[in-house]
Parts: sequence; structure tokens; C-alpha cells
Amino acid sequence: MKNQYTFEDIEAYLAGEQTEEERRAFEADLGDDSRLQEAVEKHRLAHQLTSAYAAERTRGQVAEAFNAYRKQKSGRVIPMRRWAAAAAAVLVLLAAGYWMVSSPQQSASALATSYFEPYPDRVTTMGSDADALTEAMAAYNTGRYEDALTRFGALPEGTLQVELLNLYTGTAALQSGQLDLAEQALAQTARSATAYAPAGKWYLALTYLKQEKTELAKPLLEELRQEGTYKQKSAGELLDQLP
Repeated sequence: MKNQYTFEDIEAYLAGEQTEEERRAFEADLGDDSRLQEAVEKHRLAHQLTSAYAAERTRGQVAEAFNAYRKQKSGRVIPMRRWAAAAAAVLVLLAAGYWMVSSPQQSASALATSYFEPYPDRVTTMGSDADALTEAMAAYNTGRYEDALTRFGALPEGTLQVELLNLYTGTAALQSGQLDLAEQALAQTARSATAYAPAGKWYLALTYLKQEKTELAKPLLEELRQEGTYKQKSAGELLDQLP
């Protein structure tokens, strides 16, 4: 079973854009995961509501255009070029309706989910042989974030640099939905004068977006875009999509 499906994974499934292997794996997990089932149903409902709204809006706009045009003709024979102009207007309205259906606005929380990737393991690659730390990182690396949080919290003081421990703790808390803990831990790393500060800013920005605190996330993303040291492209993309 895949440990975490993103917004894009669910959208690809509903749009039929997965490979056959991906679709089978997704549906196998779907049958066993009630939270995934709920997420898929929410996506389906959002699509239905968006489609219904776009269709109704388009129908109203087309009716208004034809009614206004009918009033103007006053019983006269309508020149072909005017018919062409009316048809073009209808096509523009239909295209607008299609755009509304195919390009729904993502919430800040959904954007955060789609941009999330766990911070990579910098511990076991450094040759750590501490059993407790190795087990904590194994839980983190396999997506068992709640287990990882418990293990991170039980590590003896000094086992890991504080800023790096806070970064892993905050990232795991973000993915397990413990957003207050994530904010607390990541803020300490983001404010530090260490090499981990940019990563702390990125994951803190995602935490704010998960909480729909867009105005707190924007300055952090802008700093990352300006600094150009970590997630510069992704920070810029996210800023462009936020209201």
C-alpha cells in the first residue's frame, strides 16, 4: 500500500490518467483505506458541483446573449456576419464554462498537499549507528509518521542536532495532521542560523497553507524565491497560485 496519496494522485485517478498498473494499485488501496475513500468522494463531489455551476452559468450567459440580440433585430433579416458574431460569442461563453470545469481553484491546503515531499534522510546517510535514531528514521522513511514522532520524542538529548531533529519532527507532524506541533518545531528551524533554515521555512510555509494561513506562508515563500538556495522554483510556483 502506498503510504500517502497526493491531491494530484487522486485527480489523475478520477481523470483516468494513471497507467493500468497505477490504477490497479490505487483501487486496491482504495478498498482498504476509508480515509482515501473519503478523499476520493470529496474530489468527485467537488467536480460535480463545479460542473453544475459552470453549466448553469454558461446557460444563463448564452440565454442573455441571444435575448439581447433578438431584441436588437426587431424583425429584420439578420445578415450572415451578425449570425457569425453571435455564434462566436456563444463559443467564447462555452469555452469559458469548460475552463471553469477543467481548472477548479485549489485551496491552500490542497496546494500544500500537492507540493509536499518529505525532507530526505540526512541521518542514516551520515553513518549513524544509534539504534533508537536508526529506528526513528526507518519509521520516517517508510511514511509511518506517527510512529516516527513517538520515536523522535524519546531520543536522548544530544542524539541529533536540535534544528535537524525539529525539522524531521515538524515534517512528520505535518503529515500526521498535528499542525500545531509542526508549526512549533519548524519555526525553530526556520529561525535558526543553520543550513537547515531554508528547509524549515519551506515546511513551515506548507504547514501554514494546510491551516489556510496564506498570509503567513507568503513571506516565507517569497524569501525562498529570493534566496534561491532551496525550493526556489516550487516556492515561486506556489506564490503564483495563491490568492
